Amino acid sequence: MNTEAGLLVHVVWGLGGGLSGLLIYLLLTLRLSSSSPLDASEESQNDEDEDVSRLQ
Repeated sequence: MNTEAGLLVHVVWGLGGGLSGLLIYLLLTLRLSSSSPLDASEESQNDEDEDVSRLQ
């Protein structure tokens, strides 16, 4: 697992209240990656940037 994914999991874990948030995150990533891996990676990067700016 790379550091970006680790950070995103940590953020989702904190926001989602632990295991339920992690399960939601996994479902979303599976759905995105199954539709179009290239588009999904760009979208998740944008979402991550928005999450980070909201937290700051």
